Amino acid sequence: MQQQQARSLKGLAAGVGRDFLRRALPALPAYVLLLLLTTAALWGDSGWQLGAAVATLLVSAGMVGAMARRRYRWAGWQVAAALLLLALRPAWSGLEPTVVDRLVTLVAVVAVLQVAWSSLRLFGFSQRLQRVADAIPEERVLELLPPEAADRVRAWLAGDAAAETEIKVVVRLALLCVALQEAGTRGELRRWAYASRDLRR
Repeated sequence: MQQQQARSLKGLAAGVGRDFLRRALPALPAYVLLLLLTTAALWGDSGWQLGAAVATLLVSAGMVGAMARRRYRWAGWQVAAALLLLALRPAWSGLEPTVVDRLVTLVAVVAVLQVAWSSLRLFGFSQRLQRVADAIPEERVLELLPPEAADRVRAWLAGDAAAETEIKVVVRLALLCVALQEAGTRGELRRWAYASRDLRR
């Protein structure tokens, strides 16, 4: 029991929020692509602005859908707005190009703001998740593990270095599961508590 003080599951809880954020947020290239498309939609050549705006809408829809775990309902309002922009092309609709340009600017900005808002919400949730993980008793984590795994974790806490890497992975997943169940109590964030397939990535 004295050696157990040298090792603690609390130390493994330190990266729970960061691990959640890594799984929850789209990859960095998606943000770079969204930024490039938005730049083209707002300040690019007039011949490319409409296409860039449509692409911005679709990319933002995919990113928001992935963050909200709505893989089969990811389109939302973005596809409708993209179709509307295509239908309102000056060559087809007879509208003034300046009117279409304003619509392009509006939908591109709104799409980017939605991605930013969803990302900030997940960042805030990861902070709350970390606070919950830090407060989880070790006994609660051990109760979640199969008996054999719990015995190996107890041996690791007592100083046994065997299978240390595997133990850290298993314990972090258990901490993440508990923290998600306790912190994800409403709306879109609650889906993370039950998305077990995402925790295996």
